[in-house]
Amino acid sequence: MSPRSSFQERQPLPGTPYLYAEWKQRRAGLDYHVEVAKHYYSVPHALAKQKLWARITDRSVEVFHKDKRVAAHMRASGNRHAGRIARGPFGGGPSHRPNAPCLLRREVNDAPVPRLLLKLGEER
Repeated sequence: MSPRSSFQERQPLPGTPYLYAEWKQRRAGLDYHVEVAKHYYSVPHALAKQKLWARITDRSVEVFHKDKRVAAHMRASGNRHAGRIARGPFGGGPSHRPNAPCLLRREVNDAPVPRLLLKLGEER
């Protein structure tokens, strides 16, 4: 078999280019955000303090919990502000926040430091 005939027998290139992605494990903070490359992306508030997987491409960040996609964002670039919220069903924004502010307050009040501050306030 000549090199020319083996070249002609090869399959054509796929129609869409290969999309490189990195996977990194992240933990959501009390503010229900995960950090990826010094940018912060929101996840549903129920996943605060949970270990999550982030799939990072050059244009997007997708966050998974137990093999289910729970958030998708356009990848932020430039300054170090929170990541932009992607459009669509997994976008973030109000759907990621708790329904009542007291839910978030309860999570923060359960932390050791606020309890100590409350105790110090009672002593005065």
